[in-house]
This record gives sequence, C-alpha cells and structure tokens, in this order.
Amino acid sequence: MLNRLAGPTGDAEAAEAQPVNDELAIYGEVHRKSLEALSAFLSASAADIVSRFYAGVSKRPESRRMLERLSKAERHHLEVQQMRNLLRLASPDLTAADHRDLALKVGGIHATLGLDHEDLVHSQALFANAIFRKVDRDLHGDALAVLNQRFARDLAIQTEVYQQMQSARSELVLSIVRITSEGKSYADLMDGVVSAIGQLGEVAGCAAGRLGADGHFHYEAVADGPLHDCIHEMVGITAGLAQHGAAARRDGPATLAWRTGAVQRAINVATDAGVEPWRDALLRGGFRSLVAIPLCRIGDMPQAVLCIFSALPGGFSGAEQQDFIAVIRTLIEFAMTRITHVEGGTHAVSFSERQRWSALLRSDALQMHYQPILDLKTRRVAKVEALARLQDGARLLAPGLFLPTLSRDDFFELFARGLHQALAQRNQWLRDGIDLDISLNLPPIGLSDPRYFEATRDALRHHACAPQRLTLEVLETEEVQGAQSSNGVARFKALGVSLAQDDLGAGHSSLNRLRALPFDYIKIDKEIVRLEGNDSSDILRFVYQITRLAHSLGRTVVVEGVEDQGLVDAFVVLGVDLVQGYGVARPMPAQQLRDWMRTHAAPFAARSSASRLGNLARLLIWEETVYLDSEVRRATSSGIGGRSRRSVKARRVGIPFQDSSIMLDRVLPGVAHSPARRALLDAAEHHGVGSKAYQSARSSLIAEI
Repeated sequence: MLNRLAGPTGDAEAAEAQPVNDELAIYGEVHRKSLEALSAFLSASAADIVSRFYAGVSKRPESRRMLERLSKAERHHLEVQQMRNLLRLASPDLTAADHRDLALKVGGIHATLGLDHEDLVHSQALFANAIFRKVDRDLHGDALAVLNQRFARDLAIQTEVYQQMQSARSELVLSIVRITSEGKSYADLMDGVVSAIGQLGEVAGCAAGRLGADGHFHYEAVADGPLHDCIHEMVGITAGLAQHGAAARRDGPATLAWRTGAVQRAINVATDAGVEPWRDALLRGGFRSLVAIPLCRIGDMPQAVLCIFSALPGGFSGAEQQDFIAVIRTLIEFAMTRITHVEGGTHAVSFSERQRWSALLRSDALQMHYQPILDLKTRRVAKVEALARLQDGARLLAPGLFLPTLSRDDFFELFARGLHQALAQRNQWLRDGIDLDISLNLPPIGLSDPRYFEATRDALRHHACAPQRLTLEVLETEEVQGAQSSNGVARFKALGVSLAQDDLGAGHSSLNRLRALPFDYIKIDKEIVRLEGNDSSDILRFVYQITRLAHSLGRTVVVEGVEDQGLVDAFVVLGVDLVQGYGVARPMPAQQLRDWMRTHAAPFAARSSASRLGNLARLLIWEETVYLDSEVRRATSSGIGGRSRRSVKARRVGIPFQDSSIMLDRVLPGVAHSPARRALLDAAEHHGVGSKAYQSARSSLIAEI
C-alpha cells in the first residue's frame, strides 16, 4: 500500500496478460510532447489525486488498519512519495531500465508490507479511477494510453517480485525442514532457525528467546546484523524499567507472546504503545515493525518466542506472510517437542551470556577436570575421564549449565580443545610418574562429522599418545544409528582408539546399539544405580544381568554415578569391570588429581567386599546358581522336547543342588547359624526361589545381613 502505483484497469488478469509493446511505444521521444503536457497537469493535481486514492483505500479494513497506525509525519511522507512515483511514471524521460528498477523496488516494499497481490491489483484500480476523474481524456488521451501501458508493465514487474519472494519463502521452508530435522539441541535448533530466517530478503532481523526465572525476556539467539546492538540496548532499557519495581514493568510483544501463547505484533514501531520504552532503540536500528511468535511443545505452554523484525511497517500481517509464519512455527514446535523429549528442559540464557561463554570456550577459561575410574579387578586407578569446566569470572561453570547453550561449532571447539588439554596433561602426569589412560566425551554428531576424527588423529599424533590409551565416550541418543554413525565408529576403531557407549539405559534403543555397534565399553547410567528410593536388590540384579550380557558380547562394563562404597564392593562381586563416581572420587583439577593419586588411590587395593551391599550381591549370585541348577535338572528330567509330571513339579518348586547350603555358608558366613538361613533354604527347596514364601524368608535374612 505504501508507495502504491496503479493503472487504469481493475482487471488483474487483463493487466498481467497485456503484452508489453515495443519500448519505443511507451518510452523515448515518440510521445514526449503529450507526456510533458500530462506531467505538467499531474504536477498541479497530484496531491488531489493521491488524496482521493487514499480515501478509497481506507474503505478496505486491512488498508485502513495500516493507515491508522501511521503517524502524521509518516502519512505525509507516504503521500509525497506517492506523488513523486506517479510523476516518475508519467515522465517523458522514463526509460525501460529506470521503470524496471522503480517497479522492483516498489514491489519489494508492497510484498514486505504484507500487501497481498489481490490487494495490489485492487489498489491500482482505485488509483486509476482517481486519475481518470481528474484528467481530461480529450486533452490527454494519447498520454493516458501510454501511462496505461506503463501501469500494466509496472504490475507485471511487481508480480515478478511477489513470485520471487514467494519462492524465497518456499526455499526457506525447505531450509527450516532440514534444520529442524537435524537439530540435536535447543541451542542448535534456535541458532539455525534464527540464522536462516535472518537471511530472508523481507526480514531485517530475527531473534529468539525465553522468559527467565527473573521474570524478564532473554534473547538467546540473534541473527547477524544490526539487531545485535539493538538487542543489547533493549536489554539495558528493560533492566532500567525493572529498577522501578513491578508496577512500572512493561511487557513488550515478546513477553506478551510468552505469557498469552498468542502471536503479538507491533504493526508500526513509531506509533505502537506496546513498544514505547524501546521505540527509539528500534527506530535507530532501522526496525519499523515486528512479530513475536510463541513456540509451544505439543500440548504445552510456550517454551520460546521467535521474533521477526521488518524495516517497514506491517508486522508480517499479510495473508501470505501469515501462512508462511504458520508453517515455520509448526516445524519448529515439532522439533522442540522431539528435542525436549531427548534433552529435557533447559533454562533461558541471554544472548550476551551465550556469546561470552562461546568466547571463553576458545580461551584458557576452558579447564578440564578429571574423575578417577577404578578398575575392580586390579583395584587400581588406571584411567580418568576428562570433564569440561568453564571459568566465567569468579564462577566455575559445570557442563550442565553451559553445554545446552552451545552451537554445533562450539561443541567441536570444546572437543578439540578439551582433547588437546587432556592429552597434554597426560604427558605431564607421565613425567611425574603417573600413567593414566584418558576418557573423553565425543558428541554423537562426532561419528558423522569428519572434523572430529581428524581432530582426534591430529591430537594423538601431536602429543605422541598411543591411540589405545584414549577412550571416546559417545552419549546414547537416537543420532547414534544409521550408516553414517556406523562408518564413524569404524573410522575411530581403525585409528585404534577405544569407544564407549555412554549412559546405557538413558535412551530408547540401548540394547539394539549394544548389539549392532562394536563399542569396546558400555557405561551404565548413574540413574540406574541411584540408591535413594530404589530397591538395592533390583539395582544389583539389573547391573548383574547387563554385565553378563555385555561380557557375552565382548564388552567391558563401567558403572558411573557410584556414590556408595558398598556399591563398589557389590560390583566387585557381580563382575563389573570399572566404576566411577563420588564413591571413588569427585572430578578434580589436574594438580589435585596428581596429589590424590599419591595419597588416596592405594587404599582401594586393600578393601574387602564384606559390606551390606557386598553380601547382598553374594546372595544374588547364590540365588542365580540355585535357579540355574533347578532349570538344568528340569530340562534333563523332562528330556529334550518332553514334558513329564516331574518336570512340572520341578518348575513349580525348584530343585536346589546338593551343596546349596554349603555354598550359602561360604558366601554369607555371618549367618551360618541363623534361623533365617534355614528358613531361606527350606523355602528354596520346597517352593522355589521365585515363590512368595522364598521372598518372605529372603527379606528376613537381608534384615540380618
């Protein structure tokens, strides 16, 4: 609608289909005299023509809504520009090239404003009526015919712009599809979406963020461009408002979108009261309107808000723009639902803080801490896991705080720098007489991104580290599957490094990947061995069966999150290979680890496993032996494929092996003369280890041990 040009026909199809005559017919010297006369008349009458035009346009609801949002100065500027464009179009000096440039510019303005193509054609009809009512056709008929052809060509060129913009939106949707399908974290998703939308021609800026615990909206991702400085200024203004108390708080479109779950628009920054505190900052940045789009996980409240800024009024309120926004909103919301299901919730981190942490990652602020891993067969610490920490001023940030904010490039930088730091530290420990293997987290994307393999190979070579002394731990996610991941595993294996499947049991396809991918180690997730609120027997049974399964597949078993010394004792009995957790040692800086190795590592070798949990593990092994013996007897008594009455009884009550009581006394010598021991053996012999009678007797025995 702004800078609107028009022709003397309201028929869109006729206008677009009208052939463009030879350029000499509408440009050049042929009609100069008649066009000069028309231009002179229009110079004197343009103001009245434009006034009549806007009177007609105001009768359409969408156009009236737009005009009402303009300030007096903006309305005057619009009318002056309208008159100038009309005179340019009627000028005898207009060339085909100049006309095309003008129409392309005006078409881009119209499309960005959200003026639909149908409205564009209708407005030209209104403009034509305003001209024809004012101009004497008998005096200026020849010039009006030329102007009519120029209007037709103008509409055709503007239509090209509309088609180009629609094509650009379609290409962006395809990019969003790729970004939302590949994004593995909230930060990755928002960075990718914001960057892609920010490159769209009709977009002046794009950002995304969330409401923080402080009640303020925090922009977390901002597209490259002038919006960076504007966001920083707006954040400062918001902080200033907060100092005046809650009563003085003003909610802008982004905060309102978060609170209401509805799309919010500032159609015109210059007049919209909702952005009054930030108006000057936005106008200085060149932003005239914006739309704030709440992003909700399926069936949930808003989890983020996407803000798109325009250099023109309109707020992306055109029908085609609204359809485009609805599509990308749906794609992002589906991706957020998927990512939250895997990643869990994350907290809001401001864009400036994310930028600072990203920069700190690339400096000496990245500090690797090391957690000892205890070998239960040798009772020695021969390996440590390197865990990232980030020094942010006086704060030492744990991974759970800054990892969710990292982009894909940040993750690679963290891996490469962390690996170099850990291998360099390993060499320093060797000079101090301490020989330790290194374990380091490899992001799942590292199996398909060749940069990680190249960084690993180069770091091993640079620090002269044998590949077998390095273990890369791959977090269990749905990404660790498919041909690319399998090829990545093969490359790392060929290099000679060991691979560990991290957090077994935290995902959805653990056992399938355990079978399909040739990992050297599996790490049982710490949540599985958390004692609080859990039955200790169930924990031990689960770890025992997973350990047996892993050993049958040739894997080494590591249990992480072991916070109780009794669990260490129990896992020795159950055949676990390695453990780590606070029950062994907390993660610590390199210098502290060196001192710890000299003073605390040795006592582990002298520990026995006669703790309560150690005894419970022994009982579990005894029960497993009794059960297997009864199953063997059942199978042999019934014959292969046969089912005798004796086998049915054996399956019902179980048949303990002859020396079961002797074995029980060996594994639990402290209860050799206990009545609970006798009751347990009787229940096992007469009812079976799976019976209620046995479980009751077992509870009594456990109470004693």
